[in-house]
Amino acid sequence: MIMSRKEWVKPNVKEKNIWLAQATKNSGFDLQETLVKVQAEHSESGQLVGVDLNIGEPMVAAEADIWDNYCVKKQLLHSCTVIATNIHLVDEIMRAGMSSLKG
Repeated sequence: MIMSRKEWVKPNVKEKNIWLAQATKNSGFDLQETLVKVQAEHSESGQLVGVDLNIGEPMVAAEADIWDNYCVKKQLLHSCTVIATNIHLVDEIMRAGMSSLKG
């Protein structure tokens, strides 16, 4: 059965929790129960809390030594190489244009 986001996310779920709700739903755990556990853990610890998708329980990311997202770093490295290539290309075009003006 296909449901829209509004059908399975309660209206009081804040925007940042929508991604958590989607990940929880995709993992097969009970959405409402997991969100309640995560909110309780966050209010107790005051730290950033996520869901351990292996067991469905909340976890403090810092305690699990999770500091950043692998996909973000991968995309950043890709973007850096593309930007460097484009800058080099512009430099070559400018250099070719300047040499044609002299001749």
